[in-house]
Amino acid sequence: MAMPPAALLLAGLAVLTPWSPHPAGAAAAAPPTVIHLVADDLGYHDTNWKNHQVSTDALDALVKAGVEIPDFYVRLRAPYAPLRPRSHTLTLPDCGVQVYKMCAPSRGSVMTGRYPWHVGYYDNNGGGGPPLGFKLLPELLAPTYDSHALGKWHLGWLLRKYTPAWRGFKTFHGSSGNTDDYWYHLNGEKCSMGKESAYDYVTSTAPNADGVGGSFEVDLAHNGTYDTRVLAAYSLGIVADHNISRGLYLYFAFHAVHVAMNAPLETVERFPHTPSDARKVTNAMLLELDWAVGNLSLALHARQMDARTVWIFHTDNGAPGSHGCNWPNRGHKFSFWGAHRAPKLRALFSAR
Repeated sequence: MAMPPAALLLAGLAVLTPWSPHPAGAAAAAPPTVIHLVADDLGYHDTNWKNHQVSTDALDALVKAGVEIPDFYVRLRAPYAPLRPRSHTLTLPDCGVQVYKMCAPSRGSVMTGRYPWHVGYYDNNGGGGPPLGFKLLPELLAPTYDSHALGKWHLGWLLRKYTPAWRGFKTFHGSSGNTDDYWYHLNGEKCSMGKESAYDYVTSTAPNADGVGGSFEVDLAHNGTYDTRVLAAYSLGIVADHNISRGLYLYFAFHAVHVAMNAPLETVERFPHTPSDARKVTNAMLLELDWAVGNLSLALHARQMDARTVWIFHTDNGAPGSHGCNWPNRGHKFSFWGAHRAPKLRALFSAR
């Protein structure tokens, strides 16, 4: 019988993380650690291994030790969806809506192992998420893995049961979706009906197996602290507290390098020879992301987890035309080529 699509993602993870069973009678080894890094709106030509403009030592080490997938398509169009004559707008059969090349549909696809339109995503879907009948990746990993999520969720927020800690993750620290301010964690799209920005940063823990308990609290402790640094600190705590007898799956979804264009001044000043201010800030945001990855790698090494760690890094879609670069692909976020072809690498074991 054909394997259901969600199971294919789990099977694919097993292929990516081979390990030998211990001899009979020996204690079973924990499965490899999986660090799943997602950048936001990162362009095909934005990384240092493409443009040689940003000193991203941690990401470069992963590329060198791993496998780059240059033709990684983060979103595909629905099958049998013809183009209208004299139009570049893709129309889905019998539904009359456009397929957008943006954040939430890609994330829904990654978490379910299904094409986005099979889980109800034709655009960003507001506060909705994949239907509860679809198990997300951390739910499938639950027998052997402890899963944690950081950063941008964007897969359901209107009801608590759609949030990460109720969909397989033990803990979550981050926001419902995009952030309008990397220091003060504001989001004008949620709770305020667009009239003013609302504070959008929470910490939550999962309920027990019977669905009892769990927490969902506004996280005010980091108001005024740069977002990427907050998330990086949480990632180090997750590694430090992890029970190494079980596998660790860390879904680390950065807000960077999505607008708003915010970065610490001292990081921006590391790029004095970059002529474009937008490019300077993009490079600084990516450098902050790289520092987070590097510190996470050191934390894994300190706990002797790094030799059995699988790193996966990709973006949700290509860069917008405002500050990113998708060369040599045409277009940008929301267009076919600029949005669909995006950087991805897979490192089977961490580089030291």
